[in-house]
Amino acid sequence: MTYTPKPEDKRLEERQTDFSAWKNEHRRYGGLLLPVTSLPSPYCIGDLGPEAYRFIDFLHAARQRIWQVLPVGPTDGGQSHSPYAALSGMAGNSLLISPDLMREEGWLTNGDLKEYERAPGNVDYASAWIISGHFLPTGKFRQKQKLPQVEPGGGGPAQVFSRP
Repeated sequence: MTYTPKPEDKRLEERQTDFSAWKNEHRRYGGLLLPVTSLPSPYCIGDLGPEAYRFIDFLHAARQRIWQVLPVGPTDGGQSHSPYAALSGMAGNSLLISPDLMREEGWLTNGDLKEYERAPGNVDYASAWIISGHFLPTGKFRQKQKLPQVEPGGGGPAQVFSRP
């Protein structure tokens, strides 16, 4: 007795081939959920600075491919700083700006931040607001001083940064 494939068998074979291709394209990946604010920092709250880069290096070394974060919108104390009750769906949280990276860019000095450094510990939003209230305006002022100066009628900032 000879087996003759039925049309249904042919469809099953096609599906198995399709599944193999799908499986290769849609591999499973591992990762972690870690709020940015939970990273260690001497400024009372985790930020997108050196510790974030270190964490990404750790994920890479551990062969993890995904870092899932909580929403990063601006929060306030009235909602217990819940990332799910952000004040804006479009704005970022200024507390996540790294003072260390601003220092590396030359927008802040060691002296600007020395008095605000603490031992990493629990997140302290009240202290983090005080610290960012000091370094953000200082860094912004120094950043503006380092931008290229544009001559009056010289085409504005877009002209300065455009390619020749």
